[in-house]
Amino acid sequence: MIKKRKTNDASYLRRFNESFRNYQFKSVFFRYFRIIFIAFCVVIFAFSLAYYGTAISSRKREHNTEALKNFEANTNSFDLAIQRVAVMHREIAHNKDLNIVMTRNRESLLEKTNLNCINLRRRLQYECSGNTVYDSIYIYCINSDYIVSDIVDAECEQFHDTDWLSLASNESTVTVTRDIESINRRVISIIKPIYIGNAVGGYICYNLRYNYFGKLFGNILQNPDRNELSVLSDNNVCVFSTDESLLHRNMSDLIQGNDSSLLRYKSPIEGFTLLYRIEEANIYTILKEMITSIVIVVPVTLLLCTLLAGIIALRMYDSIFSILKFFEVSTYAPVNTNEGELADIRRNVLSINSRNRSLEAEFAQKLIELKKAQTIALQTQINPHFLLNTLQMLCFTLIKEGHSDSVKIITLISDILRSNLNTHEYMVDLESEIALTKQYLQIEAIRNGNSFHVEWDIAEDTLDKKLLRFTLQPILENSILHGFVDSKKAEKTITISSRCDINEGVPSLVITVVDTGIGMDEKTLADLRDRLELNYMPETKEIGIMNVSMRLKLLFGKDAHMSVDSKYGDGTTVTFRLPIIR
Repeated sequence: MIKKRKTNDASYLRRFNESFRNYQFKSVFFRYFRIIFIAFCVVIFAFSLAYYGTAISSRKREHNTEALKNFEANTNSFDLAIQRVAVMHREIAHNKDLNIVMTRNRESLLEKTNLNCINLRRRLQYECSGNTVYDSIYIYCINSDYIVSDIVDAECEQFHDTDWLSLASNESTVTVTRDIESINRRVISIIKPIYIGNAVGGYICYNLRYNYFGKLFGNILQNPDRNELSVLSDNNVCVFSTDESLLHRNMSDLIQGNDSSLLRYKSPIEGFTLLYRIEEANIYTILKEMITSIVIVVPVTLLLCTLLAGIIALRMYDSIFSILKFFEVSTYAPVNTNEGELADIRRNVLSINSRNRSLEAEFAQKLIELKKAQTIALQTQINPHFLLNTLQMLCFTLIKEGHSDSVKIITLISDILRSNLNTHEYMVDLESEIALTKQYLQIEAIRNGNSFHVEWDIAEDTLDKKLLRFTLQPILENSILHGFVDSKKAEKTITISSRCDINEGVPSLVITVVDTGIGMDEKTLADLRDRLELNYMPETKEIGIMNVSMRLKLLFGKDAHMSVDSKYGDGTTVTFRLPIIR
């Protein structure tokens, strides 16, 4: 009986991904998903209705309270701003320079040295400079038909803005909204008469910045679609409004009406009136907020439904899918929707049984080949022992006869064979491999009459690095037997170098053997490179370099690599790279 394997919550996602490929699991999952999703939708719908009813009544109360609070704050700010105009007018009207300028004739005012005119203009400049309320101030003198402003003073016909004179009244203050075309600016002009004694001696025009009132009522202008605010002059004409279509309109009917949504405030200064219309609370904002919340909630709900349905389905079918997982391929096999999970398990049991029989037959064949390989390996152990004993007997004979060179060669060969018989250490450090290689080179030097030269370029930090025994000897043998035999070059050199390198983040030992022999043509080089790419030992007489390549692949896999470069007449370069073993 297969025990149910315990899994933690972190494995649910992996198990769910594997199990979802099974049709039966999909049907169970979607069944629970529909049930959970409908339950979530019912809860969300009920909560939305309750929230909508409560939010509407609450929003209306908040809206009316906020509107009344804003209106009271704006009436106080408005009175302060208009009061500044009244205070300034009193100061300017009693200015002694103003009274003198009003009584002077035109010729006197045109004099550049007229100190009274200069002082009056400086006073107007002082009032306007750094003041966010005033745009400009004009004073018109009836006696001289002359205008003095904060910027310039000039004759009336030469002044840039004279439209306001036609609106002036001898009896009362006139307030009007104007667009000054010469400076492309909208202002609210307050035009007041100036009396010299009992007669009107001129008029003063205070041009207030229209956009100043926009900033003053900024908390209402932030929601112009919800609320409407208007400023009326003393004759009930609109001089400012958040709805520009109401400008210059007489709104007496609204002041006298009984509109409950309209708040009215009569300012004691200059006779201004503020009208503030409170629109109904915008329920569409609540709907928009609910829709935004639903857009966020729906993906979260889908995710939760998926997780809950997946967990329930996995727990319900945990035992069945543990068995399917045991057969590995079962969760990926196509399922007959009419048979169910048990039929699917039965089919996979038969499939795994058939597969096991095939593996048993293959294993039996591999066992025969393994026994054959072991027999050959035992035979190869006998041959070197026999050869070594024979060489020792031959060496004693040659010593008696005085053949020193032959004795030296036999001694070197014996040392090499004895090292080869040490099968306990199949890997040695580079320093030991070099010592063994030098023994082989001494034999070849005697055989070839010292016709070649060997150069060593070995880095100190590579001497203790491990590599396979008899890695260098087969490569050097190829250089001597195949590279130098037919070479006509006077200088025959083999250069052996080593260095430590990092290949794709893996520390590596790189050994290069370069000879100046005859080299290989393109076809021979291509054939050799193809054989080096093989994953088995081909049947060929040239087994030296192939043996090294195959042993590197068997031990290190893809981390080891051997390359050969050669050009006919220029020599051959063999480079092999293997990982550094700590």
